[in-house]
Amino acid sequence: MPTAEPQTAVPPQLGDQIIVEALRHGQTVHLRAVSRSMAPAILPGDLLLVRDEPLAEGDIAVYWRRGAWVTHRVAARKEGGYAVRADSAPSAVEYVAAGQVVGRVTAVRHDWFRWRQRFRRVLAWIKSLR
Repeated sequence: MPTAEPQTAVPPQLGDQIIVEALRHGQTVHLRAVSRSMAPAILPGDLLLVRDEPLAEGDIAVYWRRGAWVTHRVAARKEGGYAVRADSAPSAVEYVAAGQVVGRVTAVRHDWFRWRQRFRRVLAWIKSLR
């Protein structure tokens, strides 16, 4: 019989545990976005500045789920946690226990250099088609 995965705010990898401890001690942590779930606000390659701060509706929460950091927008505060959703899938709302949340995204630094490189490659490809 399958058992439910335990919900914890402390990930098993040492580097991720250091991130959690740094946040608990008031440090700002920088994480790199790797998915498009929060597009267009956050794109792959963007640098996220995360702090351990209280969350309000509309904030972007950072939490640990199934072996990875997840960033989703807070849709509502629920008893003992939050209802969160990805910007790219606003109808898919999930519940996150307050103990899973380690911080709030306080700023996003877009990786414009990487996007500019991709754009130039696409333009070069288009020109080669002529």
